[in-house]
Amino acid sequence: MHSFTPSTSHAHAPVVPGLNLALDLREAPPTLAGVAAAVAAVDAHQQLQSDLLLNIAQAVQDLGNGLASVKRGPDLGALMERLERLEGTVQWNARVASRTGAGAPIRVLFLVHHATAWPAIRDIVDEMRQADDFEPVVMSLPHTFPLVNRLGGEAEVHAMLDQQGYKHIRLRDDDAGSALDYVKSLAPAVIFRQAPWDADLPATLSARHLAFARLCYVPYGYMTAAIEKQQFDQVMHRQCWRLFCPDEAHRALYAAHNALGDVNCRVTGYPKFDHLSRQVGQPGHWPIAGGRADAYRLIWAPHFSSDNDPLKFGVFNRIAGDMLTMAAKDPSLEIVLRPHPALREAMAMARPDSSLGRFLATWRSLPNTCLDDGAEYAELFAASHAMLTDGISFFSEYQLFDKPLVYFERADNVGFNAAGERLKDGMYCVRDFADWARRLQEFRAGVEDSAIVAGRRRIAAELQPFPGAAARQIVDVIRREIGAS
Repeated sequence: MHSFTPSTSHAHAPVVPGLNLALDLREAPPTLAGVAAAVAAVDAHQQLQSDLLLNIAQAVQDLGNGLASVKRGPDLGALMERLERLEGTVQWNARVASRTGAGAPIRVLFLVHHATAWPAIRDIVDEMRQADDFEPVVMSLPHTFPLVNRLGGEAEVHAMLDQQGYKHIRLRDDDAGSALDYVKSLAPAVIFRQAPWDADLPATLSARHLAFARLCYVPYGYMTAAIEKQQFDQVMHRQCWRLFCPDEAHRALYAAHNALGDVNCRVTGYPKFDHLSRQVGQPGHWPIAGGRADAYRLIWAPHFSSDNDPLKFGVFNRIAGDMLTMAAKDPSLEIVLRPHPALREAMAMARPDSSLGRFLATWRSLPNTCLDDGAEYAELFAASHAMLTDGISFFSEYQLFDKPLVYFERADNVGFNAAGERLKDGMYCVRDFADWARRLQEFRAGVEDSAIVAGRRRIAAELQPFPGAAARQIVDVIRREIGAS
């Protein structure tokens, strides 16, 4: 249990002692063109039959392997899993065969459990909606995030999709046990899942359960932490038909750390960066209304990982008291608290009489502070002047906006991977609150380090190898390569 102690220099400002994150936390004459089309249709049908037979043969082989393993030992669980995969493969191929013909659109299912990561795939859905050869289907799901560790939250995803006008199928929290049945009934040719972590989704939507279709992955954030096996070599990564990489740096990380190398990788750019970049230079929206015209607008974006998490990037429980004091002492400083979704859930579940509950009550009571819990944040970035964060996705995303980005670093964190290391050139790094307060005053006076400014501008360009075209690149890959797989 680690609590923060407010700075003694702020003895008269509001403080919340004992803050910690150990919280109690659902019909015309035939023409040459017509003949060619007919031949193509026959070829496609033959290819479909061939694919069907090959998939069934593979499933039967899997079943045989399962029976062999039972002879070696009573692993009935493994046998049942192989039987389920056989059933899923046969059902999927039968359904695909029943509705697929010449010119039929490619049905692509997007499983959405993570509202704030929706911009990473939203442009792909939009691109497919405009194409005659694709049929995108969106499904909202519940999730399980760290800290709170409960399955839920589908209503939030549904509300976001509904507000944005995306027709979707709802898998409500109480229906999580039927998730795989929902997916199989749709018989998608391609499935996008938002995260590699099986534990985040309903159990029946694990990567192995979804292996009957062509599984695809776009990272929910730009991976920067030095946990390469988890971020580039999960079962999900190995099961994927295609892994869409934001840039060459991520492809190289797959090549170095994935058991399959980069064989299923395609460098396409990152739709989330394109989504954010459309707000660069725009006025945006600042959620603190009626503030001072000369107010300095700061985003404070804490990560969830604290002392009990192996990442150890989070410093929220160490600086929350000082941040509260800073805001209370200076009404010309407006601070929007934008926590990681896992930390936000913990905040929502905090008891009013807990240290976190008391902190939030005081934070919300100040006229120059607020908690932003919306799914979208591009307009928030656009309206801000600077950001303070301890990680991890915002290390890349905020640099697109060419504004001061301060990384509050813990000495014991897990560190950066090769892609993350290069981002440091565009960030200011502080390790104590006094250093952070000094930096903030410099920014407010218009003082910046020219090398860091040049670094973030270079990084912003490098992060977008295909500016504005990442979703089109991804759709083109699927269109071009699905018939060859």
